[in-house]
Amino acid sequence: MDSYQRAHAFFKPEGGILPIICETWLLYGANRNIFANGTNLYDFMDDFDIFRSEDNDTPFPDAWRVFYKAYDGDTSVLPRETSLQREYIKWLDAGNKVGCGIGVILFDGERIINNKRDNQ
Repeated sequence: MDSYQRAHAFFKPEGGILPIICETWLLYGANRNIFANGTNLYDFMDDFDIFRSEDNDTPFPDAWRVFYKAYDGDTSVLPRETSLQREYIKWLDAGNKVGCGIGVILFDGERIINNKRDNQ
């Protein structure tokens, strides 16, 4: 929330609403099967209205963000030190895809005004 507030203060949007558009592997829809409910990663996904999610053509181009090394299709060489690493390895070993998503937030300076979580 602090980052959204800082962005709002920096951009000073006309009309008071700052649209934040993000394209990242973190917003890939299937990550809900990997990220544990209630974690910061899961909550980050909930901040956005995800309007596009698609599989990658390559095995996992953002693997270095999780494993600190490239992934070439062989999970046996990947570290299993964190629960996130272990969950991704299970996901990949089951033959599942990874990808990226695009989402949007409408932020009024204090709260996200467009998603289900903050409008309940």
